Amino acid sequence: MASEKNQSFVVENGVTLGVIVLALFVIFAVGLPRWIGSDSESSVPQSAITLPSSISSSYLPAEKAATWSDAVKSKELTQDNATSIQQQATQMAAQTTKNAKTLGRQATTKMYVDVKKQAILVVSAVRSRDAFVSGLTGTLEKVGSSVCQSGTDSSGATAVQCARTDDDLTVQVQAQGGTPTTATVAKYVDEVWDKVA
Repeated sequence: MASEKNQSFVVENGVTLGVIVLALFVIFAVGLPRWIGSDSESSVPQSAITLPSSISSSYLPAEKAATWSDAVKSKELTQDNATSIQQQATQMAAQTTKNAKTLGRQATTKMYVDVKKQAILVVSAVRSRDAFVSGLTGTLEKVGSSVCQSGTDSSGATAVQCARTDDDLTVQVQAQGGTPTTATVAKYVDEVWDKVA
């Protein structure tokens, strides 16, 4: 009986995390090419963008096997689900790099995950001033230096997205899973901004 309950927990959480990742992948596959393809011009030479190795110490890069090892060992997540999410994160980053090269802009995207919270952040940065691009429904609001929106994405999942921009940098963070708030996601934007600006 206990093993059936454990197995059900693993399957439910693996499926939930997979759906969240897929929804974020779709949003960024559609939105990011529009975002980095805007007509804005950078006023400074474009330097490479390196996103941080973690965010708020609990969000780790989804493409790294080490991020998933404890969850797989404790059977909270199957190895197949972990591998699938790693591959999606790697593909998302590669597509951003390809789009950026095509459009002549420095841009990068990285997916981070907090396995314990079953929460995902997708962080994008581009060397230019760009408009806020969101695939969410909901009202825009100003939170600190960011513009944020909370609502549902095209798959019906609840998410929060915030962006901050100036003349030569735009940072955008989308959070899904866990209990994201606009204040928390705006804090993540500022954390990334401070590391890449």
